[in-house]
Amino acid sequence: MALIDQTFVVVDTETTGTDPTEHRIIEIGAVRVERGEIVERFEQLIDPECPVPRSITRLTGISPEMLRDKPTVGPAISSFVEWTRGAPLVAHNAGFDQRFLTLEGLRTGTSAFDEPFLCTLRLARRLLPGLPSKSLDALKKFYGLSVARRHRAMDDADLTGRILVRLLPHAEAAGARNLESLQKLQLGHYATSGAVSRRLEALRQGPISEAPLEPGVYRFFDGKGKLLYVGKARTLRDRLRQYVVAVEALPPRTRTMMARVHEVRWETFPTELQAMLHESRLIKELQPPHNRAQRTYRRRPFVRLEDGTVTLRPVIHKDGASYFGPVGGTHLAHVLAEVIAACFGRSYGNRPTVRNPLDRERRQHVLRAAGWLRAVAEAPTGTEAPTAGPPTCSEEEFLCGQVEPVATLIDEAMARASSDFDFEAAATLRDWRDLIRKRSDRRGGVAPRVFDRDAVMVALPAARAPEVVAVRDGLPVSFASSLEGLDQVIQDALDAGRSERLGRVEAEDAHVLAHWSHLHRYHMRMIERTAGESESDFAGRVRDALAVMA
Repeated sequence: MALIDQTFVVVDTETTGTDPTEHRIIEIGAVRVERGEIVERFEQLIDPECPVPRSITRLTGISPEMLRDKPTVGPAISSFVEWTRGAPLVAHNAGFDQRFLTLEGLRTGTSAFDEPFLCTLRLARRLLPGLPSKSLDALKKFYGLSVARRHRAMDDADLTGRILVRLLPHAEAAGARNLESLQKLQLGHYATSGAVSRRLEALRQGPISEAPLEPGVYRFFDGKGKLLYVGKARTLRDRLRQYVVAVEALPPRTRTMMARVHEVRWETFPTELQAMLHESRLIKELQPPHNRAQRTYRRRPFVRLEDGTVTLRPVIHKDGASYFGPVGGTHLAHVLAEVIAACFGRSYGNRPTVRNPLDRERRQHVLRAAGWLRAVAEAPTGTEAPTAGPPTCSEEEFLCGQVEPVATLIDEAMARASSDFDFEAAATLRDWRDLIRKRSDRRGGVAPRVFDRDAVMVALPAARAPEVVAVRDGLPVSFASSLEGLDQVIQDALDAGRSERLGRVEAEDAHVLAHWSHLHRYHMRMIERTAGESESDFAGRVRDALAVMA
């Protein structure tokens, strides 16, 4: 059948996020294209049975109220599959939509979406090589098209359908005379051999179909038993399925890896955090060739305050000083040290050495910025500006998240530097302020206190089991996958010995804990131990605070 006579169904989905194992579809929109014309439309809002992030509502205009009383994803997909009547499916950046539809179909037992989608993004890359961008907006502008709304499934599907119609003559000129040759054209050098496809299908139908619906760490091996990759999953089966559906739409490095995979093994853990910690340690120990992140222990300095000085240390001991961190990166650590030294009258004990002329020039900008900030902080209150004078918070309060008093002083210092035409120092101060404010939004503040920092953290994600973790000296020490295990978690934490030394391994664990708490920031409850509170009083307060959650 010639391309012009072929019927296509062009589909677009809106979702609660970008991870198909974690997020859900909230809208399906599709158009049927026959003989180059859009002849029919399908549009369905879907109840995702989970919260819709505010960022998604701002992007799409789809609010939780609009999804009330709408069908869930299983019936919606069944209706959509019936509506397609077997026509080939098309999408822009089809891998995204196909993975969501496939995994939701497998999860609900409604459809598998095994046939490869046609992708207008891939076709545009091959047929319009001179176009700088092949995004939907770029193609809309290139073809002079208009659309009422963007980031709504029906409107994006309608736009993609009209773009497909305009790409078909280019495809015919390139030698694609039918659907089969059009699919080969879009794959190009991404095509995989039949042997690889059969191997992946065997993995999908075999071990991956038997993988548990639990958190865990998985490992891929080649035909000779060599380790290729280590990864973690919140739900092992869903995560592993991502590797064996819509393979042609995976990133190039992932496709290269999957062409070598013969075996998959996994370990399960009661909580996602335990899987994240185990993954981090395994990658550093085993150095899998296809892992690019977490291969080394990154420098995560601690801030040390003692005797009127502020210094940065990669390894710390209990020596009577106050320690905070680990700080999320060397650059942020140096910024915090400069700001603390300027605002609170401390000396910066171990500034980095100057190694080249560029470092020397940057150092001058930093020193001038610190000088402006120190001048504002040391000015008598109310004499030169309403915001002049020492900050109204302590160093510890600043590092634990109370940054606005310091940010106000930075604003005043920035204004003074600009009025004196010291624009490099003003720009440095602006960057400091923005970085500090951005980091202060995270749970635990900019750099939480290390020793004697005890807490119990409970994550209550929608439609999943809760996760409980006890933190001692800033490090995770005990875990549970239900609130019924709270007593044991507290007892294990109390039995854990106090840390006398924290180094790069502990700093990495603390970073993983911070990343986990950031992922669950919208449904996290944390009870911290107060200064001087006994262990038994703290345990009782935790039980009382979480009793209503059980």
